[in-house]
Amino acid sequence: TDLRYRDELVRVASIGRLISTASDTGWVTIHVAETQNQREALSYEIFSNAIVPVIALTLLAVALVWFGISRMFAPLTELEHELQARPPDDLSPLSVPVPVEVGHLVSALNGFMARLQKTMERVSGLVAEAAHEVRTPLASLRAQAEVAMDEKEPEALRRRVERIHTGAVQASQLVSQLLMDATISHRLEAQDSEMVALWGIIEEVCQRLDGEQVLRISVEASEAARLVQIRGDRVALREMMRNLIDNALVYSTGEVEIEAKLGADTLVVTVSDRGPGMDDEEKRGAVERFKRGKASGGTVGSGLGLSIVARVAEGHGGHLRFADRAGGGLQAEVSLPLTRLSRRKGLAAIAGFAVAALLLAPGGAEAKSTNYPAPDGSSETTLTIVGVTDTPLFAAFIAGFQESRPEVTVVYEEMDSLPLYRQFLDGTLPVEPDLLISSASDLQLKLANDGYALAYDSPYLGDLPDWAHWRNEVFGFTFEPAVIIYNPDRIAPD
Repeated sequence: TDLRYRDELVRVASIGRLISTASDTGWVTIHVAETQNQREALSYEIFSNAIVPVIALTLLAVALVWFGISRMFAPLTELEHELQARPPDDLSPLSVPVPVEVGHLVSALNGFMARLQKTMERVSGLVAEAAHEVRTPLASLRAQAEVAMDEKEPEALRRRVERIHTGAVQASQLVSQLLMDATISHRLEAQDSEMVALWGIIEEVCQRLDGEQVLRISVEASEAARLVQIRGDRVALREMMRNLIDNALVYSTGEVEIEAKLGADTLVVTVSDRGPGMDDEEKRGAVERFKRGKASGGTVGSGLGLSIVARVAEGHGGHLRFADRAGGGLQAEVSLPLTRLSRRKGLAAIAGFAVAALLLAPGGAEAKSTNYPAPDGSSETTLTIVGVTDTPLFAAFIAGFQESRPEVTVVYEEMDSLPLYRQFLDGTLPVEPDLLISSASDLQLKLANDGYALAYDSPYLGDLPDWAHWRNEVFGFTFEPAVIIYNPDRIAPD
């Protein structure tokens, strides 16, 4: 209780106890009083001796931590100032002294700037070389077109137009190769790799060739080389093989042999031709960009093909080598390293294939066509199809067809697109087909143009004049932009 005693504020505490003695029993009350000044002095003493040192120590700790952090991040501040003061084209390594903990960051930053500088130099070189290389065919096209405008003789005009067309093809190929060169550079820098079967890529490239070129290709590979996989960029590897095979086809007229085999730790692909070959000096300079050999005169090309091949091979840890072929011609050999895992998988796949062959074909029996009997039980009509689609997938289409035509028995033979094309021309297909279905559209169109396809007469053609009855013929197939020419007197603008 707070009371006032002799004009001073005091705080009184009271406590009572029951006291019992032999003579008497009663309550005893004890009062203890203390002035407020005394309590305030005690509180001040406790605060000054305990709280103030704690606050001082806390402030000192904060100051020390702030000083330590400032000292620790001082190199980063200096690094920030140096980067801000640099011009945009300065990608030289940073030389700021930094502690060990920050040294890894600076090393990573220097590595990134080195890669960026290399990429910028490559892009700048590509732009400069492209500007120089494209200027020549464009100037030639313009000159030929200007001369053609003044030609009066039809034969001379036709020759000029042929030259313009040749120049346009060369310019188109040059631009395509330049774009592909830039794409390959970007993909190799990105290092987006996966496990791919190089032999599957080779077969894909061969399937995209023209029909006449396909007949010139001879392929040979061991089962191990066909099954083994390497780690790499699928698009880059496809362009490498496409350029290598295209070069052999363009600069030779005979057969082009493609061979794949396994080395100790490498997959070796060799493309051999019977062309004019190259001397030692040409072999050393063949991989330079825009460098063409002595035998390239009169042949449309850009000089980038072998450069792309060499760069893709080196980007995958391999190399490109040229050698003279016995009997004349050239051999281009690409060696690509195998990972231990990919080689192990290839050997395991070969073992599995051998076991399956022993278990499933002990008598060497040939694979048979899949027969889908007519749902209504008749056997008078049979439709024989040779296609490249997997049989289980194509079975759904056959089932749908037989729902509407239950009287038709369907025989389906599954093959790869390239053997399908070759065996059809040779007459060695295992069945006599009524219908060929293939994903190699260029080969299919060649078969149609060569007269192997039945013409389709649409009932809608009866309403059109005779000159418009061309829709039952196939002319060509291209991924390039097309120009459509029509007679405005016959076709209304709307």
